[in-house]
Amino acid sequence: MEEVIITSGRARFAGERRGEACCFYGIPFAEAGRWQRARAVTYPVDTCVHASGFGPSPWQPENPAEFCTPAGLAEDCLNLNLFVSRPQESGKAVLLWVYGGAQVMGSNTGPRTEAGSWLFDGADLVTEHPDVLVVVPNYRVGTWGSANLSFFPDFREEYRFANNLARLDILECLRWVRKNIASFGGDPDRITLAGQSAGAANLSSLLLMPEAKGEIHRVLCESSFCMDMGLTSFDDSVRISRAFFEEAGVHTLAEALAMTSGELLEAQQKLLAASMGGSPVFRDIPSKLFSPVVDREVIFDDYWDYLAAEGCRGVSFLGGTNEGEYDQQFEGFEEPRDLAKVRDLVMDHCFCRLKDKDALIGRYLLSGPRDRTELEAWMDLKRDIYLRVPSVCYAELFSKNGAGSWLYFLKGQEGSEPGRLRFRHASEIPMLFKKPCPYPEEVSMFVRENWLAFVRSGRPGASWPPYGEEKETMVITEHTHMENGIRVEDIELLKPLCKEFTQGRKEK
Repeated sequence: MEEVIITSGRARFAGERRGEACCFYGIPFAEAGRWQRARAVTYPVDTCVHASGFGPSPWQPENPAEFCTPAGLAEDCLNLNLFVSRPQESGKAVLLWVYGGAQVMGSNTGPRTEAGSWLFDGADLVTEHPDVLVVVPNYRVGTWGSANLSFFPDFREEYRFANNLARLDILECLRWVRKNIASFGGDPDRITLAGQSAGAANLSSLLLMPEAKGEIHRVLCESSFCMDMGLTSFDDSVRISRAFFEEAGVHTLAEALAMTSGELLEAQQKLLAASMGGSPVFRDIPSKLFSPVVDREVIFDDYWDYLAAEGCRGVSFLGGTNEGEYDQQFEGFEEPRDLAKVRDLVMDHCFCRLKDKDALIGRYLLSGPRDRTELEAWMDLKRDIYLRVPSVCYAELFSKNGAGSWLYFLKGQEGSEPGRLRFRHASEIPMLFKKPCPYPEEVSMFVRENWLAFVRSGRPGASWPPYGEEKETMVITEHTHMENGIRVEDIELLKPLCKEFTQGRKEK
């Protein structure tokens, strides 16, 4: 493969050419010690950064079926991959993709597709759309990216950011991109932060941070939003971290720093084994583990008011959810035989929201389309509490206070055969990255073209009106169309369950 060299500032970056695409792998953008805030990398004068091989991935459980780590694991993992076509042509819109993985997994390669390529490999995308440049960074996950160390007797101020390192890693990458991307042909004033699941929650959390004000102009959030269950209070983060280190038999910060990465991972896995589906181990903690934390260092108690008044000012928002986000969690359940198990699963995962809410649950189950089964209603209830209600809250907030707001709902089955799952969590990713997928081609094309239109201009295609008083929502299906809200009565029924509307805050 032909070598490609780009000069930026005091360093040169050596990548490789694959057809029309220039690919740079494993570029270090920051460095950090364990539980310390990332610092920008300083490249010595005339350094040549060899970027033809992947950098290490953040520490996590290795699961080749879902998340691959082709260059191994390391705590020093803050590197990015960059894909561009015709780098000599300037002014390209920048897609900065933030991966998901339940806050405990993921890397800047993504898993391998059935065709053998990496999911987040942007070479095909930039070849087809040479006016777009793709950047995919790593960030720290799990306890390395979110740990409250303040309760240790030997706690030191240098670790005060440990709760939100995953989020601050992304912010540091954004700053690297703004500083260097023009040398690769990108426009530093046209950067879209985009991501799915935990990635979307993490990137949207930056909008809650006064430190990030003015750094972000466009956000594209798929199936997660930093609010309610995706945001942890400071006190709850202390409880979670205490339980973690007690599991590890650790009582001081010095002992925690002396642990090997493998020992940390082992303790994390024990904690997660009984709490991945909504934290039933911490039944009275209304958030998911290792989520962004209201730490009063980077995210403050008035975060929701701040988002409305300052965080979304001048920022365009595109976001939404899929019809069958969590359907795979219910595979194998049959109706009516397994309805009791289905109910128990949903109640476990949504315990803090649905405890003592039997009347509300009954109203929800009876609403919706007449042909909806009770099994589907329970699946929809979890999806709506976790994702759909937050998506609407974000769309409403940006409609009133941002630079534009567009909401989607991806609806349909993942194939034409009977019994196929509805569009599930992460269905949009292969559509965007131009990877083989079992979805109708017209759906994939609509997603890719409108997502990239947003990356280029801050709004999707001209046929997609912004979200407003009529609750305009693009229903993406084989026959894509606009609707004035999707089951609005369900959203209004569930919205008061969100802590943003139960703790004395008011939307402004």
